[in-house]
Amino acid sequence: MPGMVLRRELLPPPVDPERIAGIAATVEHIAGLMDRGEPYQDAIAAFNADTGTELTAHDFHTYDNWGSAWTFAHLVARPVHPRVPDITREELIEIACRIMAGLGPQSDDPDADWYTLLFETNLTMPHAASLIFDPPTDLGPDPTAEQLVDAALAYRPLAL
Repeated sequence: MPGMVLRRELLPPPVDPERIAGIAATVEHIAGLMDRGEPYQDAIAAFNADTGTELTAHDFHTYDNWGSAWTFAHLVARPVHPRVPDITREELIEIACRIMAGLGPQSDDPDADWYTLLFETNLTMPHAASLIFDPPTDLGPDPTAEQLVDAALAYRPLAL
């Protein structure tokens, strides 16, 4: 259960609900164009210009992997790479706890996605959140957030 108070730059930034609704409607519209076999490239280009993203047809085709158009829109409306240079181990542990608390079969919590992005962006280990979603067996059956963060922090890229 989350317990530590995180500083402002680690919290999900608020997004205007009308903006989210507009983005969600556009996502569904573009997905509908694709499903009907209608031209969609211009709509994606306009969407990317409006949101400052670089989404592809694949992103619109699979947006429902995020749970809903609303959840996907919420994620799109937030910063792409929330880098916090002085993030601490304790903050990473709290972020891992919040991700773990948001896991569940019917979770439609856009903040869980924010914390996952924050976790991934602030660790050098590629796909660091995979430690949370599919923990390595050497950490035991139910690893703690501390163990997961320590495993991510222990990662060292191979020098070529």
